[in-house]
Amino acid sequence: MRSKITRREFVKAGAAAGMAAAAGRPLFGQAPAVPTPKTVKPVVIASANGNRFKNGGPRTCVQEVFERILRGEDVLDAVIAGVNILELDPEEDSVGYGGLPNAEGVVQLDASVMHGPKKRAGAVAALEGVRTPSLVAKAVMDLTDHHLLAGRDAQGFARRMGFKVEDDLNTDHSRKLWLEWKRRMDPEHYLDPEKRAEAARRAREQMVAEGLLDPRRLYGTINCDAINARGEICGATSTSGLAWKIPGRVGDSPILGAGLYVDGEVGAAGSTGRGEANLFNL
Repeated sequence: MRSKITRREFVKAGAAAGMAAAAGRPLFGQAPAVPTPKTVKPVVIASANGNRFKNGGPRTCVQEVFERILRGEDVLDAVIAGVNILELDPEEDSVGYGGLPNAEGVVQLDASVMHGPKKRAGAVAALEGVRTPSLVAKAVMDLTDHHLLAGRDAQGFARRMGFKVEDDLNTDHSRKLWLEWKRRMDPEHYLDPEKRAEAARRAREQMVAEGLLDPRRLYGTINCDAINARGEICGATSTSGLAWKIPGRVGDSPILGAGLYVDGEVGAAGSTGRGEANLFNL
């Protein structure tokens, strides 16, 4: 007799038990089952910034995705279109264009996308010069048999695929904050990891206390997941990563099973916050 069950089986069994209890019906002697309705109510969820930023347009990320799903667009295309609103908004300094840069003042972006019905995914990490990393991640998914491209080669791939590559994705705002952070830090960047981490933490806390930084944006990320009336689930995660990170640092956002995962039989989930905290506890 099998002594272990998979995580998916556990979730299914739990869902079945909960529904049976709610209905007041005995579960004994019945195999776990999850109802599969022919149609479901479309739902779009996102991190808080997905309900805030509009980039000068009429809709937030969540509103844009919902409108597109109702029009019958592919769920992942709709989700990415919503995420693009934040990636292109210069006022959202934790995602895309104008995201807070690394310790050298360079904006490096991470993103992942996952298409539930196709069981396909793509991601990029430490990508420079492209405002919409979620679209590059989708190109990785659609046009290669890889999942993750990183750094200079991710940029080269984006260039070959026709994406505009810019020299600098900083805005005046993001550059000003970087210069202020750099002024407060040792110019050698504390090569001792413990000393550097402590100095960076103090500088961030001081800037938050002085109202220069929004504490919600230090680790800011946009995650958006959606399901349409046919039960098709897709998701996307995009970020500029930890503010003033060591160049080349990659968090959880482009990692399947950490920053994003979609399972059509179970659901979708994404992560925001300090990527290392998530990765260390998987």
